[in-house]
Amino acid sequence: MNAMDTVNALAAAVVATREATAEAAFTDAVTEAAELTGGAAAGFCGYYPEMSEAKPVAQIEARLAHYGRHYFIKTPLTLKGRGIEFRGVLTADSLVGGAANRLCGWNEYKVTLNAFEKLEAQYRIASEMLL
Repeated sequence: MNAMDTVNALAAAVVATREATAEAAFTDAVTEAAELTGGAAAGFCGYYPEMSEAKPVAQIEARLAHYGRHYFIKTPLTLKGRGIEFRGVLTADSLVGGAANRLCGWNEYKVTLNAFEKLEAQYRIASEMLL
């Protein structure tokens, strides 16, 4: 094993550790939020920012597509399965304002309604509702 292989192995280990730590932090935050609000750890949570409601702690951010046939979701998680289409990784160039810092590096997906229902059962999903 040469020096370059060692460096690549160490880099892969660091990335895996960071992903595991980020996912654990998300799980802890979602569980804590569920305990504070008396709600479930998984499920759909809509909020109204125009009525000064705070954004809930969630693993996935979702918005319904224009014709209501699918959802566009953003998440740091890697998702796979039937009805889930990967659209790309969000970059600072594709985001505006404060979202550039918060969502940079997240994955964007297009999911069908059936796939969204299955994700609802596993993850906490936040969706901004505008009046």
